[in-house]
Amino acid sequence: MKQVFLSIALFVICAVTLQAQVIITQNFDALTAGPYAAQQLGAPWTTWSGTTGNTEDPSVSTTQSSSAPNAVYVSTTSNDFVCHLSDKTTGRYKLGFKIFVESGKIGYFNILNDFAGSSSVWAMQTYFKSNGYCVVDAGAASADSLPYTTNAWHDVLFIIDVDDDFATMYLDGTELVSWAFSSGSFGDGTTHKLDAVNFYGWSDDLQPGYYIDDFNFEQVTAPAAPLNLTAAVTGSDVALSWTAPSGSPDAYTIIRNNAVIASGLTTLTYADNGLYPQDYNYSAKAHFPGLGYSPSSNDTTVTIAGGIARECVLFEVTTAVLCPYCPGAAMGMEDLTSNGKNVAIVE
Repeated sequence: MKQVFLSIALFVICAVTLQAQVIITQNFDALTAGPYAAQQLGAPWTTWSGTTGNTEDPSVSTTQSSSAPNAVYVSTTSNDFVCHLSDKTTGRYKLGFKIFVESGKIGYFNILNDFAGSSSVWAMQTYFKSNGYCVVDAGAASADSLPYTTNAWHDVLFIIDVDDDFATMYLDGTELVSWAFSSGSFGDGTTHKLDAVNFYGWSDDLQPGYYIDDFNFEQVTAPAAPLNLTAAVTGSDVALSWTAPSGSPDAYTIIRNNAVIASGLTTLTYADNGLYPQDYNYSAKAHFPGLGYSPSSNDTTVTIAGGIARECVLFEVTTAVLCPYCPGAAMGMEDLTSNGKNVAIVE
């Protein structure tokens, strides 16, 4: 009987293992302490300029490590350490590492949609500030934050689904932010690609000082998505319902018109009430512990009736002597009318 259970356990382990393909794993322990990390590692590790063995290239340190004896130490504003992830335009990926930020210092990293020097495109950026908060720009400036402890190791994990254009960041197992991955750090991006992660010695009034260890990048299989999403309209209210996917999701998220409006739902229904007249498109995602969010369910669009058709847009322009902005505003109004736009201008 024990042999049967063992066989089943081995089958489960093998099945889970087959779902992941490790692309990069690095604990830095085979390196020689001292300068320079990227020079010793070689591709896919490099610096922002692409030249290793200089001030951009951080040191290998034994002072702190998550897995002994080594970690990479970003300690100056010239350090700019990059791991190239090779232009991923399809697939789903798990990206993780450990970070240790010294007291009175600052930690920082970003993920890039496109790594191209001064023309690089940011997917997101994270600040480990000296006030004990981790703050992220992801889909919006200062999209969210979580407290963290200085002088301690923390787990950073991303689940990035390039196919579904959706990413989630976890800090020590707690979801910090989820966003449309191609929308970039501030929500105005359009680059549908995962290209690099960058550990930079950012500073404001304080100096950088943080360690990176146990870096891992792998391709993973997406869990099943919710099924049969429907939306019923009653007046200005929308009642959503869906069918649970296979597996064991612990929560659901609702997306309306490409923005997350509800998360952490534990039922298979959601009421979106008090909406203005217009069209609304909905989809749902299931969250699986350790696996992140599923791809989106089917989407469904509803219309809230009502409203008054607009004939034109009304602008009221007020100008003042010595105002440096007023001439530009007035010229803008002139441009709208001269180009035949449906506007009414009140001066």
